[in-house]
Amino acid sequence: MKNKMKTMAVIMLMISFAFTSCKKDEAVTAGQDKKIELSNHSQKVLSLIKQFEQKMNSTLKTGDKIHIDSVVWNSEALQNYNYAIPDTSTRDFIVYKASYTLNVNASSMAYVSDVQTLNSQMETDIQNQLESIDTEEAFMRFCDVVLDSIVSNTAYITAINGFGFNLVMGYYPFSPDDNWVWGTLSGTLQGKCDGSMQGVSDGSNEVEWRLNYGSNTWVGGSGGYTNLETKTAYPSQFPDGSGNFRIYLDPTYTLDSCLYNEDLEYFLLEADDIIYTYGSPPTGLRPSGKSFVGIKITDDLFGSQVLAHTYEVTYGIPYQNSPD
Repeated sequence: MKNKMKTMAVIMLMISFAFTSCKKDEAVTAGQDKKIELSNHSQKVLSLIKQFEQKMNSTLKTGDKIHIDSVVWNSEALQNYNYAIPDTSTRDFIVYKASYTLNVNASSMAYVSDVQTLNSQMETDIQNQLESIDTEEAFMRFCDVVLDSIVSNTAYITAINGFGFNLVMGYYPFSPDDNWVWGTLSGTLQGKCDGSMQGVSDGSNEVEWRLNYGSNTWVGGSGGYTNLETKTAYPSQFPDGSGNFRIYLDPTYTLDSCLYNEDLEYFLLEADDIIYTYGSPPTGLRPSGKSFVGIKITDDLFGSQVLAHTYEVTYGIPYQNSPD
């Protein structure tokens, strides 16, 4: 009987090993397939970017035309390729927006020469925006180029440029003394609830940098994004089911409103869930097939009574600059 039990135990153990080995093989295969897929995608993206860059730097065929959709995609991809450093982790984050116009014909085609001028303007604006940030540790995280509208023969375009500054050397969670004023409507950052750290940070900034930290860490080579998309989230879009909201909202309008470490941890976890969950409010924000690039939390005043945070979350399709 004992020998039979030993035999059965050995058989079960062998089955267990075989099952585990099979699962590992499946995981390795899936990982390899994903890496190959990313590599192939990256090569195609880099080829398109370099072709467009050559066209933007060429004095030949400037009378050729490009469709507005191609202008938007390629201009965004080129500015990100040349200027964005998405894998930097910084304490502070700021978004600048710049507006442009581009002449198009009835078929929404633009002359290459006009597109060259547009990209030159975008580059100048990025450089000026970087210089306006009063620190040497400033980096562009992304450039999201959006076609707002076409009226008659004019295309109206906006570039949403996100910049990080003041490097963070490591991530650390909220501690018991992390009690911060909710945010700052204007002027100096409000600091902690005990009056310290004024001008340094506030509640929304503390949540923001933690969400941005490590969001773009690339393994196997630095990378970038195409097809960027920025989505806005308001507290009213994300109720918690108990009469409150998963994004900060305070109808009492107390300017010294304090977010204790437990509150900050709650909004951090809820924001993380909102950012990474596929779908639309009240489920999540993440578009299908896209990755999180960065978030800007804005301190808002709704009407004259309600303090709130709003989220601007940017997503994109990743590629590697040096695919294996």
